[in-house]
Parts: sequence; C-alpha cells; structure tokens
Amino acid sequence: MMQRELHVTKFQLDEIVSTYNIQVEVMRHYLNMNNGEVVRVPIYNKNKDDKELAKIIKDGLNEHYFLIPHITSSEGSSDIYDFTETVSNPELKDKLSNVLKGSRNVFRKYNDLLLADFDESQRYYTFVQESNRNRVLKWLESIDIKLIVD
Repeated sequence: MMQRELHVTKFQLDEIVSTYNIQVEVMRHYLNMNNGEVVRVPIYNKNKDDKELAKIIKDGLNEHYFLIPHITSSEGSSDIYDFTETVSNPELKDKLSNVLKGSRNVFRKYNDLLLADFDESQRYYTFVQESNRNRVLKWLESIDIKLIVD
C-alpha cells in the first residue's frame, strides 16, 4: 500500500486528537481523507441524511473514510502515571501517587487534586493532548497516511 498524504489545518488536527480522546457510545467518528474533516454518524436513531451518509462512508471505508479509534483505558492510565512522574512539587506528587494506589474513583480523585493546582492541571491537559496527538500520528502512520499540517 502506498503512503497517502493528508493535508489538514492545525484546527483539524486538534479536532482529530480531541475526537480520539472522547468515548461516545452512540456515535461513530470518521476521518474524511478528501478534506481532513471529522464526520460524525449516530449509531441509533438515524434520520434520512444520517442513513445516506452512513452508506457513503460504508462504500468508502478504509479508502476515503477511516474510523477514528478512541483512547483506551490503559492509555489513559499510562498518561496519569507518566504525568505524575513529571510533577515537581513533592507534596502534590505524593498526593497524586497515593491516589494512584487506590482502587475506587482513581480518575476522579486524581483530577480533583489537579484542579486544586491550576498550573499543574493545565500542564496535565497539555501533556495528555500531546500524548494523544502522538497516538493519532502513529495510528495514521499505521494506515499509511502521512499527515501534513498546513
């Protein structure tokens, strides 16, 4: 298979990465190779336009349209462990590490702690966004697509 180039704007790349980061059980997200747009198709309760779009996507799947994967729980867990290692405030790092040793509501408790420190919470969101950006680029590479951000 020959590698294809996909030209996107920074906004489009951000939208693809944001789509990768969400889990919506009632919606499928596809990358349109013709224009770099994210196309959303509901799984249930499709209207006439949704049905037509679903047919177009099905006919062009893995050629003009690619199903955008979503972050896995293990990737999300990896992000919080990896980020915790980068926290320079020893007290916050200790609190975050202790939360990670728990078994219930770990993500919520972790986020609650981070929200108490604006700078670290912003750094965390940037860290996760960059991790997901790298995952999206690896996914595109795995399906022989070279992304070019214009």
